[in-house]
Amino acid sequence: MSHPPLNPISKARLLDSSGDIVGAIRGYEEALRQGQMTNGDIINLAFLYGLTWDFGFASANNVPNDVVRSTADGYSDFIRSVSDQFGSWGDLQFVQVYFPWAFLGLGEDTEIEAQMKSLLQTGQSLLPVLHLWSSERPAEHASERGALLASVEGESTSKADFVRSVLRA
Repeated sequence: MSHPPLNPISKARLLDSSGDIVGAIRGYEEALRQGQMTNGDIINLAFLYGLTWDFGFASANNVPNDVVRSTADGYSDFIRSVSDQFGSWGDLQFVQVYFPWAFLGLGEDTEIEAQMKSLLQTGQSLLPVLHLWSSERPAEHASERGALLASVEGESTSKADFVRSVLRA
């Protein structure tokens, strides 16, 4: 008995969960073109884009240099297009600032720190904890850290893996 082919978003999620980074990126991009994305899927794609800029991640996942370049070169346009189409929300504001700062060195540290604190204080996103949480000061942002970890429990996306790797350090 054969199964019907997966739609692009289901395929992208499956590829992301299985660690096929390039396939997941292509699948999410196709789903975006077809209007099948949720806000969560958009953030998953943004995480994949940002993570490809990390040399270790890109190497470990066999991400070709042309994919790394295209994700970096098109990131601002991606954020702008998504914001125009879906509006802006806390998690999108986080990925807009965090990945260019973390992996491309764009932005001033003090400015990024202030933006992350402000975004976390609004309650619109828990993702700024990735920047603000420190294992040297475990009590600071402990409840937000726990909530963010709980939110990715059982997920096997690259985003969830990254969240766990940073917050369980």
